[in-house]
Amino acid sequence: MKPSHVAAIRKSRARRARGGSYNRRRTVHATPISSSRFDSSGNRYRSIGRAHTVMDEPAIRTVAMPRDTNPAGDIFGGWLMSQMDLAGGVVAARHAHGRCATVCVDRIEFQRPVHVGDEVSLYASLTAVGRASMRIRVLACRRLRTGEEYEQVTAAVFVFVALDEAGRPRPVPPLASRPGSRGGSGRRAAND
Repeated sequence: MKPSHVAAIRKSRARRARGGSYNRRRTVHATPISSSRFDSSGNRYRSIGRAHTVMDEPAIRTVAMPRDTNPAGDIFGGWLMSQMDLAGGVVAARHAHGRCATVCVDRIEFQRPVHVGDEVSLYASLTAVGRASMRIRVLACRRLRTGEEYEQVTAAVFVFVALDEAGRPRPVPPLASRPGSRGGSGRRAAND
């Protein structure tokens, strides 16, 4: 673990021990990729940015297996993207209280490879809501099987649409504003 991460963890623990600004509701912050920080068990413990919803722990945690590899022995990007889609779907279904479908994925860039045996943790946060659509930022991190450090592998923004029983778009609840924010229920998710 980098010395700056260790110092940040100690600082966070000290603040919690003093009863400082530790948020028990475990909100996730929509942040730039480089500002995410993780503790030794892979939970995101603090970041800078706009808080929106759902979780501080991974939406999904899985292990990359040999059947998920390409001929070079690295994990297929398509497998990782499908895991990210599942993590985003967990958050979308929770917010919409029902069935959702992926509509599009904004730019995805694979920054580091994932190898067989790596533990992959996928974090997802709701960043914007439209009439029937939701924008969800998904971050993928890996932990070497033999190590304790987590490193980010990729991130992307997924757009989901809530569907009714007939498969047509249906309205979703608005994005709740944070306590202390200046009103508004968040940005619109897509063109709806």
